[in-house]
Amino acid sequence: MNDQQQTNGSIVILDDERPILDSLRSLIRREGYRTSFFQSAHDALAFLREHTPDVIMTDMRMPEMSGAEFLKHAMAPCPATVRIMLSGNEDKDVVINALAEGLVHYYVLKPWDDEELKKLLRHAVGRKHSPLKQQLRDRLVAAPVFRSAPKFHGRLLELVSKEEYSIAEVVREIEQSPPIVAALLHVANSVYFAARNPITTVKEAAVFIGIKHIVNIVLALDAFQNASSGIDPGYRRYVEQIWGASLRRAGIAKSIGQQWEGFRNGHLAYVASLLQDIGYIVQLSTEPEQYLKCLELAKEGSLTMYEAESNVCWARHDELGAELLELWNFPAEIVKAVARHHGSAEDDALTQVLQIAQVLAGTDVHEPHDPTLDDMIVEWGKRLDLTQTEQSTAA
Repeated sequence: MNDQQQTNGSIVILDDERPILDSLRSLIRREGYRTSFFQSAHDALAFLREHTPDVIMTDMRMPEMSGAEFLKHAMAPCPATVRIMLSGNEDKDVVINALAEGLVHYYVLKPWDDEELKKLLRHAVGRKHSPLKQQLRDRLVAAPVFRSAPKFHGRLLELVSKEEYSIAEVVREIEQSPPIVAALLHVANSVYFAARNPITTVKEAAVFIGIKHIVNIVLALDAFQNASSGIDPGYRRYVEQIWGASLRRAGIAKSIGQQWEGFRNGHLAYVASLLQDIGYIVQLSTEPEQYLKCLELAKEGSLTMYEAESNVCWARHDELGAELLELWNFPAEIVKAVARHHGSAEDDALTQVLQIAQVLAGTDVHEPHDPTLDDMIVEWGKRLDLTQTEQSTAA
């Protein structure tokens, strides 16, 4: 059944329960979408063979087939459509797997918040109608290494989504990946966490830093390593340079985030700062010669790295990084901050923290940042006792 409305985007909604469909119809009837509602998965698939909506939203539990099965069939006729899953708490493990496999872009927990759901639909339709975002998504999905979140990412999210889980379970899962263990212990023993004694095991790191924060850090490490996996060995030293700069900057971001009035989330700032340059890894993986050309132009001083990217590469690292993290279902606040870490910080505290840390780390002093932060950069440099000499040394 179709409700033809204005042309602000098109949405297909599938749920076998009529009251749910009626509730959703009432919620979005004034949003101006072309909406098509179905109670049958087979009817919805028949419709999708003839029409390509901007968004598909489906319930998880249905008698004909599950929402995950439906979306798997829907991907063939509508590969670029944004896919949203409605689910209850009892389906969380299945939905996490669907996210990890790339079947689902977003999931909404029942009962949903009306305003948040409308906001998500506006975002999803807007993303589909953004030519740049669609081009970025298409290019990323075309490369197998970027197509969906790493398997490890999905397993870890599935584990911590359970109502009850133990530190031991999380530790065992992390220990399945020796490269992640090595990177985690490096981070845990850095001066930024100020451990009194060396941390030698994942369990010690989890107890010292906190299990929730360990999971977020591990997911960031996993994303970085997975994105790097397809890079030619001849370019690995550039990956190490990017990673080293990210670690230095993230430590400063964590210190600022801990003390930022009204924010006080050093671990979120740390993870976001670690990930903000992951777009450079995408460039190294997809067009290494162009990346090196940008480095050469920046070294000569004829252009900044950011300016060179705009002239040489098919997309800038902030655009690529944000799109990759959104594709891999990282939190929206991290995606937003990564997308804007060279642009307007506006009133977003996380973006402001990332930009200030970026300048104070000395790695991107000539790259663009929001000029309204200049006084705050000076203030935080003094507060953290980061002199110009130390900044230059960090670079």
